[in-house]
Amino acid sequence: MSYNNTTPKYYNELLQLPVWTAITSFVIGTILFGFQMITNENNNLLIIGFFYVIIAFIVNLVILLILVILSFVYRNHQSDILKYASIQLINIPIAIAYIFILFN
Repeated sequence: MSYNNTTPKYYNELLQLPVWTAITSFVIGTILFGFQMITNENNNLLIIGFFYVIIAFIVNLVILLILVILSFVYRNHQSDILKYASIQLINIPIAIAYIFILFN
């Protein structure tokens, strides 16, 4: 990609951030979910998973907000930035499904 005056030098890295955090959040959450399903009676793991969900939510929300703000700063790249920002939202229905399964 060639850079011009309106393209940030860190543009490619910026677009990889939501992909990396979404995949990492999914993998860690799925591992915790799997362990909880295997060891159904382990309440400590449920507490760890609960705190993980809170931390992952905050981290993903901060990244999403940064990307939304940057999409307004770099308006000529707004659609690309928002497409990648939407990747952050993929884990929400998965987390809801995991919570629903665990508590029902």
